[in-house]
Formats: sequence, structure tokens, C-alpha cells
Amino acid sequence: MRNTAAYLKVWRSKNQEKIKQYRNDPKNLKVHRLLNWSKRGLIHDDVDALYKMYINSTNCEFCNIDFINDNGKQQRCLDHSHESGAFRNIICKSCNVRLPKHT
Repeated sequence: MRNTAAYLKVWRSKNQEKIKQYRNDPKNLKVHRLLNWSKRGLIHDDVDALYKMYINSTNCEFCNIDFINDNGKQQRCLDHSHESGAFRNIICKSCNVRLPKHT
């Protein structure tokens, strides 16, 4: 039986370009984003429409700051109730950290 963590570390080091291409494919980005939302308990009737709204939003719905920071990273978060899983807003990382998680 091989050590999976060690195997994956070697595989990743040998396949950096393949990984980069995979991560930059818009289809793969969408699949991973939707999977992440599902794992975090998000409930929404139309996740495709929600994803489209998410990628097209440019400003925080609370503080109106641009989502793109100085180094080009997207700082948007999908706010949802941690109790019911219902979507609430698309907000910046700062507002997401300040909001209570229990509502």
C-alpha cells in the first residue's frame, strides 16, 4: 500500500502545468465553486443563475467596495444562512467576516 499523501505530492510537482490549465478552465471553476457551495450547505432553487449572478457581480451589496483588489484577486463571498442554508447576498470578504454566522 502506497503513501497517498506522498504520491500526491510527487504527482502535483510533476504536473504543475496540467493543474494550472485545469484550474483556469471556466467550466472546471464553475463545477468546483458549485461543489464548494453545496459542501457549505447552500440551498438555492437555481444554482446556475446564482453562479452567473455571482461571477457578474462587481461590488459588495453591503459596503459597495469593488470585488477586485490590488493584486487582481476576487474577494467576493456568497453569504448564506448557516441555519437554513438560504442564499442572502453576494458580499466582500470583509463584510462576510463581520456578519454573524448563526442567522
